[in-house]
Amino acid sequence: MAFCADCQNIGNDNFGADSNSTVTLKSTFEHLRLSAHSSHCDCCSFILSGLLQAAQNDRVEVKSLDKDKVEYYWRKMTPNVAKERNSQRTSHDEINLKHRYVTCLLVITGNTRAAFEAVVHDDDPAMNDDRIIGRPVAKRTGDEEALEHIKLWLHECCQHHIETCGKTELKKMPTRVLDLRPDSVVYPGSLRLLDDLQNRKEYYATLSYCWGKPSESNVFFTTTKETYASRREEIELKELPRALQDAVKVVRYLGIRYLWVDALCIIQHDIDDWGRESVQMSDIYENSLLTVASASSSSSNESFLEKDRGFSDQPRFHVPLKHGGSSLYLLSMTETQVLGLGPSLSDHWKQPLQARAWTLQERLLSHRTIFFDRLQLVWECPMGQALESRRLFISNYVGADFLAKFKGVRKLNEEDLMKSNKPMVSEFHIDDSIVSKPVDYAQWYKLLDNYISRQLTAIDDALPAISGLAVRWQRMTTDIYLGGIWKGDILSGLLWSCYPNPDHLPRRSIFAPSWSWANSDKLGTVFCACNVEDSELQVHTKTALLLDHQTIPRFNNANNFFGQLQSATLTFQGWLTKVWASPKHDPHAPYPLLAWKMDHQLKFKASIDNIDDLVDRLYSHGEGARESFYVFMLGIWREKTTFQPRTDIWGLVLKETGETQGPTNLKVYNRKGCIAINLLPYGGCGIESLDLIDFWGDWWEATIMLA
Repeated sequence: MAFCADCQNIGNDNFGADSNSTVTLKSTFEHLRLSAHSSHCDCCSFILSGLLQAAQNDRVEVKSLDKDKVEYYWRKMTPNVAKERNSQRTSHDEINLKHRYVTCLLVITGNTRAAFEAVVHDDDPAMNDDRIIGRPVAKRTGDEEALEHIKLWLHECCQHHIETCGKTELKKMPTRVLDLRPDSVVYPGSLRLLDDLQNRKEYYATLSYCWGKPSESNVFFTTTKETYASRREEIELKELPRALQDAVKVVRYLGIRYLWVDALCIIQHDIDDWGRESVQMSDIYENSLLTVASASSSSSNESFLEKDRGFSDQPRFHVPLKHGGSSLYLLSMTETQVLGLGPSLSDHWKQPLQARAWTLQERLLSHRTIFFDRLQLVWECPMGQALESRRLFISNYVGADFLAKFKGVRKLNEEDLMKSNKPMVSEFHIDDSIVSKPVDYAQWYKLLDNYISRQLTAIDDALPAISGLAVRWQRMTTDIYLGGIWKGDILSGLLWSCYPNPDHLPRRSIFAPSWSWANSDKLGTVFCACNVEDSELQVHTKTALLLDHQTIPRFNNANNFFGQLQSATLTFQGWLTKVWASPKHDPHAPYPLLAWKMDHQLKFKASIDNIDDLVDRLYSHGEGARESFYVFMLGIWREKTTFQPRTDIWGLVLKETGETQGPTNLKVYNRKGCIAINLLPYGGCGIESLDLIDFWGDWWEATIMLA
């Protein structure tokens, strides 16, 4: 490798210093080009390619740079992810807080700047230099170099993360698992389904992946009643979809014998088996040693091990360092990529797997997950995240606090988990040693907010796809789960709105009650302001009393109250009034609202779940058309501020079903929306003066049943 005289000291001049003091490399950009082409300096050629790429990205005419000086300096740059754990260094995968910077070589000519990050391989002597935290990623996801990282992380977590991730122990096996036969000579390319290990404790892995579209060939390689016997005998590896083949290879490479895959370990199209197994999701993922996440594949037919990474194709150049005989590589990239940690965590959240509803609980319930992203491997455990491109553990990454509340046995401070003005649960555990106190339910709504933004093929899966997290929450709080809503926060839990989704027609689940968010197309569901974290609204007066509740699971044999429901009812005592809707849209509302009008002319607004259908009906009946509904008052919410606090009545918009139930023939209503009546719009009408507008005269006390 040839170096010109100007490039020989590039790895030593101010290396690792955080300084803008530049060193002249070439007197002009034209001289750099001549040195690269005529003098055959490999280093000049490498830097030239980076500057040309930067100029192209910035749309700079290259000829305009010819007379500009070429200078360079070393700079510590702060990545756009949170700081890594400030703890004693236990391995080369943990670096102290003071070493959180990325060391880069910045080369400047004119207004064009190219960045080159310093990276080293794990076996390079420069690995011990704390100024260098980057390492090049493998060319392919399935290269042995990449798979060895997984082995290292798994060993590191099992051996050294006991305080945060728990002691690694043999766990109870699921009803069925795949026996990968890793040591088999007779069946080197096959596996089989086992159903006789439920009473044994073994290590096993789980798979999180996207099934894909039904139209794709071979996408649904499953176990059914018809194939059950043959799956127990033998499954040829080559018969599996590509993502499942890759998962088998990874788990075998790690020396784990058993693998759980939903498509093969749950008998598909068997309602009874689905009812029994779906409620076990929490335990299945929680007890697994490792979850393999096919993050970059949108279908089970798509391999996640054989993907090329464009990032690894960028030029690399070896630069010697004089001190200690160390050496490093410069990785050419734009400055944006340097600040984003190369293949950054921002890319991690854009993977197809992150958009699938089912995979949220698979991620949160797993102790350890290895994500096969498009650009690199991402390891996740209660201790934090580790990246294939970095020699450090990141503890406070985006979403870390949220994950820690549901993952593993990691202990959290009370103020980290609950708001200081409420009774608290001191710790989140996976066992049943629960401190039974009210919790901050905003955490549950935060979870649902993430969940409802994800894709769900079948609307009837809205409750099953989050049932594992509901089971975990119930263990932590001992609360009662009522079709997606918690009894301990029943009034706020009923306050959600559903607005039209332009991508498809509204869908309704027949296995969730009308008052549950799971009944609607959840892609169009939002939670009201009183439910969000750090909301300024708090309950001032509860005007509704829950008298009774009943939930009947669809699968009675499984006693599964967390999944699909055959029926569910809530019986309330409170205040009811009749209202009429007219087809008037509010152009300033974030989602369609209707203007409502009561007999005494007081106007207020409400959100209707299927507003388009209602508007069509009203317009079809001509001018002046209106439709009657009922409003059931849940409570009065008031802002926390003491100066003219905003005060709202929140309630449900209901429609009579025409049915009655119970010995007293209670009228049964379906939920159609929710409503907020602002009682202090401009500081002129507070609760104390409501009688002045005869507001309460239109309400009557009633006991109602919601279905």
